[in-house]
Amino acid sequence: MEVKKLLLIGCLSLGLSFSGNSQIQNATKPIMGFAPAPVNTGIAIAPGVDVQAATFDDGFGGYKIVWIESATSTIVDSDGNQGNDPDVAYYANADALVVAYENGGQIYVDDYYLSTLFPAPDYNLNTTTYVSKGVYPNVDMNSQGKGILCWEQSGKIRVCSFNIGGFAAGPAVSIALGTQPDVVLLDDGVTVALTYIDPSGSLMIETMSYGAITSGVHVPWGQWQFNPATQFEYPRIAGQRNTNAGFGAPDDFTVVAQDYNSGTAEVRAFFAMGGGIVNPMVLVNNNFMACPTDDPRPVVTYERENVHIAWSQFYMGGCSGLWQTMPNPEDDILLKTYNAGGTPVGMYEEVNTLQSAFAGKSRTSISAEYDGNYVVTNSNWHEGIVFNDPGDLLWKGRYSTSANWLDQGDPTFQREDNFSLATSPVDQTIEVISETDAPATFQLLDNAGRIVEVNTISKNDNQYSIDISHLSGGMYFLHCSSKGNEEILRVLQIRK
Repeated sequence: MEVKKLLLIGCLSLGLSFSGNSQIQNATKPIMGFAPAPVNTGIAIAPGVDVQAATFDDGFGGYKIVWIESATSTIVDSDGNQGNDPDVAYYANADALVVAYENGGQIYVDDYYLSTLFPAPDYNLNTTTYVSKGVYPNVDMNSQGKGILCWEQSGKIRVCSFNIGGFAAGPAVSIALGTQPDVVLLDDGVTVALTYIDPSGSLMIETMSYGAITSGVHVPWGQWQFNPATQFEYPRIAGQRNTNAGFGAPDDFTVVAQDYNSGTAEVRAFFAMGGGIVNPMVLVNNNFMACPTDDPRPVVTYERENVHIAWSQFYMGGCSGLWQTMPNPEDDILLKTYNAGGTPVGMYEEVNTLQSAFAGKSRTSISAEYDGNYVVTNSNWHEGIVFNDPGDLLWKGRYSTSANWLDQGDPTFQREDNFSLATSPVDQTIEVISETDAPATFQLLDNAGRIVEVNTISKNDNQYSIDISHLSGGMYFLHCSSKGNEEILRVLQIRK
């Protein structure tokens, strides 16, 4: 496939950090609303390309998928099909993604493929593939592009592997009695991590052999059972996706679920390192137990070395010790950050704009950009979240220069870029404009993170010309350094 246009040019710098554990860092910019009153949300971020794919029920018996360009907060493509309860996962190189969904008690997968980036990214539905009878599908692809799918069928949890190009499902494997499954294929390439609710209401977490699943056999490696105060619901799982960039281990994962204790919803997290649970039953919303909430639906993702957990917080009964006044007139999407072992990092963060009123009815989903052989660093990570307010589906994104959930498309938010490209795409030379008079150095990398030699670098005032006439067309990353500032420009070279 020929890449035709640079999707986004990013000039990125290090993000913000927060301290303290009992306060809330509130959002300060608007939220983008893009659909009326949907539920069952899912989100995935294209590795190395700053486009986020959000899926949701459209309210008319179908699902929708929209592609959002992170930097401009604009919808650049949309599609959909008949069915509901969709989940979405990107292929490692961003050329393809899959949507798993239920339609009439049957599980289907749609595979979409990128046909062009110019004048806007265009993903086209390729095939619709029937997989099995069942409900509650969830899908995942790891950084190598291997796939795993789970669903519930007649009170049993089932999984299958799959390949894309086009989509081809492996044999369906029965795991155990249960409901509400979610699954990840870890980046070690051999471990499937699965979570679900067993018939007693306990939370189950299992690891198993991916190779055995592809052969139609269940070979369990580890199993953990956790008893609820009342009954666990809506478990979600995420795996570490940034190991190629040196963050975490390829068999780290985290599970979140909700439980009710004396009428108050608890958000619980279970942290796994090295393929085993090391820190279970962490109470994520511990500072909010005086605020009974309804149906928080926690979600989880890995962002570089950290784990982000988000949930909807419906305030009732006051929240002493936090910044809110009593009684509190608003409800929030809150996010808490932990390290891989489950130790809190920083304060709570409010994702939504102030004075929202979804009152615990949000269907939140969250995702972070993973490596996929691109260079995810402290300077170019991306994250996105979608939630219901409840009259609209809302989206927000953040990255290193807007680390407290600023809306990246808000025209009042101006980044201070020290470097920019004079033209894009480029052909023979990369023309870089520096905003400072200090000397600058440059390093060019390909999309696998390898250093690429350039012919010459010349300077005219504050404009640098980098000769790349000897290189073939494709995506490159230009690492720019000057006076302690480091930024990365995403460069697309087109051979004319």
